[in-house]
Amino acid sequence: RLFQGPEDNEIIDALLILSRVTSAVSGLCELNAILRVGLEKTLEYMGGICGGILLLDDRDKCLTYCVYRGLPDDFARKISVKIGEGINGRVALTGKAVLMDDISDEPEAALSCNLTNIKSLRSFISVPLRYRERVLGVLTCASPLARRFTEKDMHLLHSIGDQLGLAIGQARLHARLLNKKEKIRQVALQVITAQEEEKKRISQELHDETCQMLAALTLNLQVLIEMAELIGIRDNKFNTMLTK
Repeated sequence: RLFQGPEDNEIIDALLILSRVTSAVSGLCELNAILRVGLEKTLEYMGGICGGILLLDDRDKCLTYCVYRGLPDDFARKISVKIGEGINGRVALTGKAVLMDDISDEPEAALSCNLTNIKSLRSFISVPLRYRERVLGVLTCASPLARRFTEKDMHLLHSIGDQLGLAIGQARLHARLLNKKEKIRQVALQVITAQEEEKKRISQELHDETCQMLAALTLNLQVLIEMAELIGIRDNKFNTMLTK
């Protein structure tokens, strides 16, 4: 049947947003550009005014903002959330999204969202970005409008999170591949350099040994010539062979 009615319009909007995110993942090469599209489309869907994408650093197990909108630069740059800490940290730990209809009803939760202007915000989401069952980051958005999140919202946001997680995972795999290729190139270069140096060393040794042998032969010939003169050998053919 044809789409009609408010509910159907919401489905169309959700499908369009998911389609645009999917297109960004498959069509864009630069990871930050893909993440910005995902963030912008999610904010558009929920009427959000601020949010961002925090990526998980495997070394220190902390989340930091990679892209964001509606947040002061100095605020976003200094944020570092330990895994398991606050809402975003718990989402990264559990891999389960948090959708809050009205964050003002939960002041403690509001403080753990790491967002400014908490008093002006109402609805809030924190969605895991997963790749092969691993959480690589968190998508977080907040809106001044209270709303009642539905199961459809949950499915859509998880789908967006999985698409963005796929992009992050592929980007990291690509980076590791490039790093391995560079290491292989460096090793190959070292091998080639070592081979060239060894060739030069062997060539120099052969050259030196040949020169030493020729010098010894010349010296021996000179000794034979002098000995022949001392003992009075006057054979021209013999003397010619020694001097040539």
